[in-house]
Amino acid sequence: AAARFKVERQRERARGGEAVESETRNWDDKSKRTVLLRKKETTADYRYFPEPDIPPIFIDEETFAEIKAEVPELPHQKRTRYQEELKLSEKDALQLSDSPFVASYFESVLEICGDAKLSSNWILGDFMKELNSRKMAIEECALSAENFAELMLLIRENKISGKIAKSVLPEILLENLDPRKYVEEQGLLLITDGVEIQRMIDKILGDNTQKVQDFRAGKSKLFGFFQGALMKESSGLVDPVISSRMLRHSLESSSAL
Repeated sequence: AAARFKVERQRERARGGEAVESETRNWDDKSKRTVLLRKKETTADYRYFPEPDIPPIFIDEETFAEIKAEVPELPHQKRTRYQEELKLSEKDALQLSDSPFVASYFESVLEICGDAKLSSNWILGDFMKELNSRKMAIEECALSAENFAELMLLIRENKISGKIAKSVLPEILLENLDPRKYVEEQGLLLITDGVEIQRMIDKILGDNTQKVQDFRAGKSKLFGFFQGALMKESSGLVDPVISSRMLRHSLESSSAL
């Protein structure tokens, strides 16, 4: 990028009849421009001299094109793609593309999970937090991108909550455990069965009849109390969206008790 900018800059000056001055310029990656550092008065200031052991090298266009095609995607190209195609923030794109290992892991997870924002948030957030606490680089981690992606899919499929996923991650990290199998064995799958959820709601409302009456009398803030009670009753495993809707319906129904 720096070389292309420099060529274009000098080309524009030449077209405009301006002299190309001898100077040292620095590349600013943020502004994508070169910045003047110092000027040189004569070519002698550069200490130019031919390298006796390296003969002149001429590369034809075809060879140059072949070499260029073999160059992998560079960090700045990844950043641009992450922002433009995946709609990630500049900060996230920079962090993900800064290391080839992190970028490779992210893209492997994304290929399976299909959710760029979710994958990015978890890799740069809780995952990196776990690795940093163990002073471990991502390339040293046993947890495969495939199993990490499975954890993301469990969240997307609403099989587990984000809170449960946070507790599962350190358990599967070091031994590369299958997260789907792990949550099933540990009984951590969200409760989505309406009959089971309603049974718990009826129990909570029956145990707190006075608060139910207070809620119906206008104390709407008590809804948070009932939500907490339902989470406690289900050990935090009840689906928050389904349960919240069913709980509100039961509280507002006069026949709920």
